[in-house]
Amino acid sequence: MVATWNIEKGIVDRYGYLHREPHGSVLRLPAPEIDDDDWLVWLARDEWLKMLYRTSASRLSSERRFS
Repeated sequence: MVATWNIEKGIVDRYGYLHREPHGSVLRLPAPEIDDDDWLVWLARDEWLKMLYRTSASRLSSERRFS
């Protein structure tokens, strides 16, 4: 769950989330003036595994360069 500003500023894109749906979590409490409407963001299992593999491979490559 992320706030709308994370979508608008491209933060979700930078973290690699490929799927997003508005109104993933809506909380409205008038008395304390809370109006929260978050986005649901996710990766499918195979997308997450590919990202994990790329990150691990990149990290190993960096460690080898500095060893």
